[in-house]
Amino acid sequence: MSKGRGGTLPTSPALSVPPFDGDSDLKPYPCQQVRRTGREEPMSIILEFMGGHMDGRVLSSESDDPDDVSDALFFYEGTDEGKVGARFECFSDAALTIIQSEGPERARELGFRMNHIYAVTERRCREDVVWVRFCHVPPKRKSPSPSNTKPPKP
Repeated sequence: MSKGRGGTLPTSPALSVPPFDGDSDLKPYPCQQVRRTGREEPMSIILEFMGGHMDGRVLSSESDDPDDVSDALFFYEGTDEGKVGARFECFSDAALTIIQSEGPERARELGFRMNHIYAVTERRCREDVVWVRFCHVPPKRKSPSPSNTKPPKP
């Protein structure tokens, strides 16, 4: 799972995917699915994260880092191949550090929860590349409970 890695993409022409301004040759979802195409050469997967603790992170199935490749495939497959609207929950980087160094019980004691949510907001592809954007979903604000809204007694 995510450990705060991620970085720049290789300089392959197939992966030089600019931000989408409407004039791109990449088509909006739906398009061919990576695992369902039966193609001999798999499509490249690029994931971009916006907001939250993973803001600015880019993962690619073409990365030189095997952990980044594994994370890219994990998040892609875990969201039904980047289906718009699909979500996943994850721990923050700080929580993962505590879990790895001190164990899950200590993380629970400190109050860490798997409460960071990312949703697929955009999916584009062309013949050789699938690009998926994930946006952080802010937590819902709790409305004041009736017990907290009563005026103090005189």
